[in-house]
Amino acid sequence: MSTDGVTAWYFDGRRAAAVPANVARRDRSLLVLRHNHSLLQQVRLSDLRYGERFDHGPLMLALPHGATLQIDRPHVAASVEQLLGHRDSPAQRLQRSWPAVLVALALIVAGLAGFYVRGLPWLAERAAAAVPQALEAQVGDEVLKLLDKRVLGPTMGYESEKAAIAHRFAEFAERSAPGVQVRVEFRSVKNGSAINAFALPGGTIVVLDGLVAASGSDDQVLAVLAHELGHVALRHPIRRATKGVGLGLMAGLLWGDISSVAANVPAVVGLLSYSRDEEREADAFAVKVLTANGLDAQPLIDMFETLERSHGGRPSSMPGFMSSHPSTPERIERLRETLPQEPRK
Repeated sequence: MSTDGVTAWYFDGRRAAAVPANVARRDRSLLVLRHNHSLLQQVRLSDLRYGERFDHGPLMLALPHGATLQIDRPHVAASVEQLLGHRDSPAQRLQRSWPAVLVALALIVAGLAGFYVRGLPWLAERAAAAVPQALEAQVGDEVLKLLDKRVLGPTMGYESEKAAIAHRFAEFAERSAPGVQVRVEFRSVKNGSAINAFALPGGTIVVLDGLVAASGSDDQVLAVLAHELGHVALRHPIRRATKGVGLGLMAGLLWGDISSVAANVPAVVGLLSYSRDEEREADAFAVKVLTANGLDAQPLIDMFETLERSHGGRPSSMPGFMSSHPSTPERIERLRETLPQEPRK
């Protein structure tokens, strides 16, 4: 059974030049013929290896001993495949089907979205739980060094207030979260100001001078620190680091590749911005800390209202306690629900 007029290119595997050829089938063999019908090669059909063919691409047949047969014209390639009794695999047929490709693309997108929403938080939880406390503290120290180098400056002023706040907060933490390692560091912001505080992996809480200056009392700063203590106790910083920043950036921090990390300061600062649920958890934790130490949520509400007025409803220039997720009015309303109710007359 011959395929008259079927033209292919035959490469013998030893020379770069191609020889024009025709193909024919004899029983269970493929015959590769010159145009004068002399035999170039005879190959058993079972020894043929078919290359993956696209709709407008050539058909490539791998022959024994390194030879190759190339058929350029799609309709001729289809005739040869029919002649040889070849059928594409189900996967190859699906690749040529636009509906199948679109369905596969939709499944991939859905899978990636599902992994981001479900799988990534699950992995972050497991990874965070596996990070030893000493390693977490080292990550936090390196992040603080980087921020000191690029964003933060030394604290200035309010020394007596800061010392009193740090002492009272140590008592708060010991009473409300025993066993949780935490320390307070005061900083300013280079080339600007910010009213904020944030927690780093390992239990370091950074309080910016602007927050101390804007507060109406030490209790308000302590309320903010209670909120950050919630992040530390619930291990939000290391969870955020494993999820948002990535293990590669953490490795750079730990093993001294500071040049690559410095280029990712926005990513490092990004670990200070928590999710809606994490902020709500930290707010609830703060209420418990304040209650255990003879206070209620009012100082935290007052601080939120001060920040809201100061920022005009906009989030702070540095993510952290003053987060836009959830909104400040929503957080104030939730905190007001925890206040003791006045007895009805």
